[in-house]
Amino acid sequence: MIYNFGKILSFFTLSAILISCAGIPHDVTEGRVLEEPFGFNHAGYRGDEETALLETLGAHWVRLDISWVNMQKEPGDFDFSVYDDLLKKTDAAGVSVLGILDYDVPWIHEDPEGKRQVDADQLSWWLEYVQAVALHYGENLAAIEIWNEPNFGKFWTGSDEDFFLLTSKTVKLLNHLLPDTPIIVGSLMYNPFVGGPGYLKKLLAAGAADGADAISLHPYGISTKAGARRMAKAREIMKDYGFQGELWITEMGYPTGGSYPHAVSEEMQGVYIAKTIASSFAAGVDRIIWYQLYDNYLPGEAPERTSSEAFFGVAYPDYTLKSGGEVIARMAPMLKDSIWAPELLSENPPGNIPAAIYPFRDTEGNVTVVAWSRLGRMNVELTGFDDDAVIYETKSEKESTWHPGDSMLLSPEPLIITGMSEGGIEFR
Repeated sequence: MIYNFGKILSFFTLSAILISCAGIPHDVTEGRVLEEPFGFNHAGYRGDEETALLETLGAHWVRLDISWVNMQKEPGDFDFSVYDDLLKKTDAAGVSVLGILDYDVPWIHEDPEGKRQVDADQLSWWLEYVQAVALHYGENLAAIEIWNEPNFGKFWTGSDEDFFLLTSKTVKLLNHLLPDTPIIVGSLMYNPFVGGPGYLKKLLAAGAADGADAISLHPYGISTKAGARRMAKAREIMKDYGFQGELWITEMGYPTGGSYPHAVSEEMQGVYIAKTIASSFAAGVDRIIWYQLYDNYLPGEAPERTSSEAFFGVAYPDYTLKSGGEVIARMAPMLKDSIWAPELLSENPPGNIPAAIYPFRDTEGNVTVVAWSRLGRMNVELTGFDDDAVIYETKSEKESTWHPGDSMLLSPEPLIITGMSEGGIEFR
């Protein structure tokens, strides 16, 4: 489990700054095709019912720990039995696995108490583990991520310099052993209060990402506007340091219980997820791997004072969807192989209404617009769809048909509007 008390800190973000399509740097986001945009943490362990659930959610990826400590509890040979069966199942299901190479083993330290690090003089042990994973599981892993949240003290207790060295050496070794497998680096807790942006700059300046294919971030927080702004800024940082790879979110979610300050109601989880999807992809994110697939309990069965970690799921243990799962299942087929297309708006953003409006289109002329009001409820007129369009309300989960000439009610809860359009879309 990727337990993360640091998510609590993400609630205390800097003051929210309004973000609209106009605030996104077009040069790094327009034209980026969303290929297989969704995945989940803590998935892939079950059988056919889970495979069907992932298909419903349009999720092609699962993110799994391939932990050193489970494979080599003492110096000597590696034991692959912990992961062999699991990766056979994911292979059979046609699921792409993002394998996380993570954490140390106690026996490399004279005194392992309180340590989670690999020092420079211990690096040869780590690289033997990396090589063992690459040679044994190379065909089973669609991509490999190095470590988890090294800028958060629960997961890395060593120096920044030692982590950058570990990352650089690991990237070079993986590129040698698995030249066709994407390598993902960073896995950073990404908010200002744990030094996410500053740490990203140091990692890139140190050359630790040289040869990697993507940067991964974990932008937990209650404000979707601030989160998208941080993703757009991360894109700028990557560009400033000459990194031309992709930007992945490998953890993000909204718990529907527990004491984390960014917990939301079950009814509102879908609202937050819809806003996150639209604004993150517009900000230049290429893939979102949600934290996580399942809640730990069925509705009403969780003990009192249960941690929010038990409620991040978008589905219950019986495979029924929560509101967040309903939104992801709705948006996944619409967004697959699409691009963010701000040029579809006649004004960007519409100057006459205080709304957030995010248009996407695919190669066949299908257009998906995610729109919500930033100032209460308002009636607007919509033009530009060639014919009737389908409207999905993320809070009520109701679906209706919009006809040309109809007005539309925008509220702070997003609408997902889909239809065909060969021209521009206009809200007024």
